[in-house]
Amino acid sequence: MSNRENCTISLSQNDCDLQRTTEVLREKLVQIFFSEGSFTSPAVLEISQQLDDCIVATQKILLRLTK
Repeated sequence: MSNRENCTISLSQNDCDLQRTTEVLREKLVQIFFSEGSFTSPAVLEISQQLDDCIVATQKILLRLTK
């Protein structure tokens, strides 16, 4: 089963969008880290915070689904 099919079965479209956003931010964080060369650069910290917010939102959704 593809990720898209799995997403359709278990999550709403907004939840799937959140998953895609998380993946995009994760990739962007890696790219910015390598270009900046520092975990503490403002650009890295900004993307890291956005990624943290997406991860927390995803965890809340998963918790809701398991209840």
